[in-house]
Amino acid sequence: AGVLGMVFKNLATKYLDDKTKQAIAKIVVQGVEQAYKELHGEDKLNQALSMFSELLAEKGIKASDFEMRVLLEAAVGEFNKVFDSGTFGD
Repeated sequence: AGVLGMVFKNLATKYLDDKTKQAIAKIVVQGVEQAYKELHGEDKLNQALSMFSELLAEKGIKASDFEMRVLLEAAVGEFNKVFDSGTFGD
């Protein structure tokens, strides 16, 4: 029962960490788009990665550079979809 409890706890923690990472990625993308309009491409990505890494560290959540890039790209895709659909701010 103890081992099963630990497995469940680890799975729950991973699930919550993944949801938190996704939420933080969305916040970072919105923040970078708002605050760093003059940045483009790799410069904007580097700023986002720096912010994302710092926010995750504050929460005690670990993520690889690759994982952070994937999560940020997914958040950018969602962000752009909102603007492309014309529903943002309606």
